[in-house]
Amino acid sequence: MIALFIISLLVFCYLCYVLIKPEKF
Repeated sequence: MIALFIISLLVFCYLCYVLIKPEKF
């Protein structure tokens, strides 16, 4: 349960980073 929450949070942060700074990629 906790591991799934942590993984979901990391994925959410990654997606936000990609959407905010797409020119970096």
